[in-house]
Amino acid sequence: MRVFGWELKKMADFRILGILTVAGLLLYLMFMEFYTVFGGYPNGHPLEEYNNTAIQWVKTYGNTMEPGEYEQAKVEMDDLLMEADAFIASHPAFAAAGIQSYAQFIEKYDRWAGENSSEEDARFWAAESLLFGEESGWLGYRIQALEFCLGAYELDPAHPDILSDELLEAGYHYFAYGTGLLILGVFLVTAPFAVRDSMNRMRPIQWSGRMGRRMEGLRFLACLAGAVLLAMIGLWIFAAIFSQNGVRVFWNSRLDSFLTGLDAVFPMTYGQYFLSNMGLSLLLAAGACPLFFCLSQASEHYIAMLLKGVPVLIVYEALSAAVMFQAFYRENTAYRLFRIPGAEWLAAGLLLAAGLAALLILQMRMRKKDLLD
Repeated sequence: MRVFGWELKKMADFRILGILTVAGLLLYLMFMEFYTVFGGYPNGHPLEEYNNTAIQWVKTYGNTMEPGEYEQAKVEMDDLLMEADAFIASHPAFAAAGIQSYAQFIEKYDRWAGENSSEEDARFWAAESLLFGEESGWLGYRIQALEFCLGAYELDPAHPDILSDELLEAGYHYFAYGTGLLILGVFLVTAPFAVRDSMNRMRPIQWSGRMGRRMEGLRFLACLAGAVLLAMIGLWIFAAIFSQNGVRVFWNSRLDSFLTGLDAVFPMTYGQYFLSNMGLSLLLAAGACPLFFCLSQASEHYIAMLLKGVPVLIVYEALSAAVMFQAFYRENTAYRLFRIPGAEWLAAGLLLAAGLAALLILQMRMRKKDLLD
């Protein structure tokens, strides 16, 4: 156990951890922050209004919308239209454009073909910018969002669960990028692990000890434990940040919602989906460890390790992204390939098995290697 602890402490290289922290922060800001409230989620109008409508419905009606509640939601549209009519009547810009009500605005908007004079164009678009601007409280976008949500329920009342499509889309992008970042972290701490001892001529000394060549197995377990610990820390940080998007609001909403356009493989809730994404991400990150450890063992110096490791890292990242993107939906690449429920777990397991098989073959070859070679 003491040897295991010594090997585990080798991964606490503050130079590598410092590089990983800086690189991770930069990549997070470049690719992941956009999908969080800190990066402006849900990223503009009318997406913000769509998301807010779903949140308000869950708070008002619960996680599902029943026919009676749908009728109540239609009253909300009447209230918004009355608010829009009052706003239009209070601004002379609408009168100048010949608009007296929201219905008249929509009629003009639908048939506007640009055949009018430039002055008429300017008056109409000035009125439009007021209705869809901050002065009205983004009233036009709120009406559009409510119309869309009501129409979606009318088209698919058999799936009454309320789930924000914006949250769902942001989630599978966020976890796909986050998994890639975790795999990069595993690469940075795992790839130098064995090659460092090889450069320092430590392998003959280790093999001549009491444990002999079984030492390599213990070193791998220590490396795997460190990689999993690192991935878990990163994963919990990512999950805590993303949960600020309103994950708890939709925790008990099922994925098959009338507001989403994807077809879920399992009848799970969003909370179960969120935890499943975390587990799949952790499995993919941990699955990279044996592969990178194998490449590290097969390298005599850092340059050789990078030449072997970087192409493998790129391929592994691409495969992991395909597994994570739209995970647990029928649109997922792994599901379309295997056509079985849980195809994402199978694909992640195959990647882990490939790494373990490569490592086992290398270990068997190393046991036959002469000590002085």
